Amino acid sequence: MKILQDRSKGFLSIAVSIIVLVIILNLILTSHIVINRSKRFNTSIEKSTVYDNCENLQQVCYDILLRLDKSLSNGSYNNSGEYIGKTSDDSRVWFKNSNESTSSQNYKIIKMRFNNHIFFTHNDRNINFLPLLKNQLLLSYNNINYLDVELIQKFKITDSYKVIVIKAIVRLEYKKGDRNPLTPNKEYLKEIVANFENY
Repeated sequence: MKILQDRSKGFLSIAVSIIVLVIILNLILTSHIVINRSKRFNTSIEKSTVYDNCENLQQVCYDILLRLDKSLSNGSYNNSGEYIGKTSDDSRVWFKNSNESTSSQNYKIIKMRFNNHIFFTHNDRNINFLPLLKNQLLLSYNNINYLDVELIQKFKITDSYKVIVIKAIVRLEYKKGDRNPLTPNKEYLKEIVANFENY
């Protein structure tokens, strides 16, 4: 009788340990499934926010290009470079002083390149651009000289409180022998990019 009781205790302990093992494996498996579902849910939320951000940027770009097109069609501006860089006194922001480096459209100069060599950054202070440009034109022997002016404009979206940065590059072209920076042969908007700040 004692042998049968020991055997039943052995079977009972084996059965209990198998049941506990099945329960533990079941908990591990269900927690793994829940974690994977939450990862997929977080990924789908991130995709939707990225999609919304891209849609916001696309809307901003369309708005800028629409305003630019309307201004050019109305005859308010002669070209896209004038739209970006015109100041209140009808001159261009890149022909002024570095302390006055903001246009009437709120674009601020951050960098200027002459034939792909940087000669001004936004950290430089009290620089008069016109004599610098005259010197650059006098010293250059290229057939065509390029002045690229990089400007930025920042503003916030009221719904998301994110800062959008619009970067515009205006190109001025001078033929060989041109010595007056105020009269470029061509002046146009080379590039415009909208992005979120710190991206």
